[in-house]
Amino acid sequence: MDAAPDSAIEYIFSFAAQEEEGETTGAAGATGAVGATGAVGATGAAGATGAAGAGATGATGPSDITIMSPNLGITGAGGCETIRIGYDSGLNAGDAAMSINIGCEAGENNTNQYTIAIGTQAGKIGQQGVGAIAVGYVAGYSNQEDNALAVGNIAGESNQDNAAVAVGFSAGQFTQENNAVAVGYGAGEISQKPVLWR
Repeated sequence: MDAAPDSAIEYIFSFAAQEEEGETTGAAGATGAVGATGAVGATGAAGATGAAGAGATGATGPSDITIMSPNLGITGAGGCETIRIGYDSGLNAGDAAMSINIGCEAGENNTNQYTIAIGTQAGKIGQQGVGAIAVGYVAGYSNQEDNALAVGNIAGESNQDNAAVAVGFSAGQFTQENNAVAVGYGAGEISQKPVLWR
């Protein structure tokens, strides 16, 4: 291309001359298209599920109240409809249907039907009589016969015969014969035959 023109007229002529010579600058090329968006990356794999927590299953509770211990029982040793509450109460009861034994070792051995022994060692040995009742510490402890009643600590403690009654501390304590009645502290304490009141 020639030297730059000095005026606008020269510039126009110069431009026209260049066109004839093929020196004109071409038009700008078109802008390239926007590149395509890249594909979305794959989703990561899910994490593994954690292991189940350890823990033992609790033991199954008892289904029968009579197997819990020798301290409590209903319809347990001794027959139908008996109640025994306390350590070894009614433990070796015989034909003790419908008997009640409440207290440590109450009615423990050879209890008969319809008997009631309430208190530590009450009616413990041989509450043999039907319907015998012993209430109190060692009351009616041994050999209490039919329908005998001993109420009070150590009342009717041993050998209380049929329908004998001993009420009070140590009343009728040793050997009360048939139908004997002892009421009061120490009444008929030893070998009682007649009715005694104090």
